[in-house]
Amino acid sequence: MTAAQGASVRGLVRIVAKHLGVRAPDATFHYEYADGSALHVARDDRDATCIVSGAGPDWAPAFKAFLMTQGLGELIGKISRGDEALDCFS
Repeated sequence: MTAAQGASVRGLVRIVAKHLGVRAPDATFHYEYADGSALHVARDDRDATCIVSGAGPDWAPAFKAFLMTQGLGELIGKISRGDEALDCFS
């Protein structure tokens, strides 16, 4: 990823976070509205993408469960590979 691509992806995350009134994170955040709707913003520096996904009140619980399952799967993969990013837990 070029510096320009990285800057534009980080900029998009900051714009969405500012609009929602949340602090812009380093990579990913999840926002839930009072009506149960959800918005998920994920930045991936490997290929300079930023994915913004939304779910209404009817679909938000299933969407949240999917994201949790996906995140736990990635964590288990990192633990089993001995990923250096987990050194902060030692």
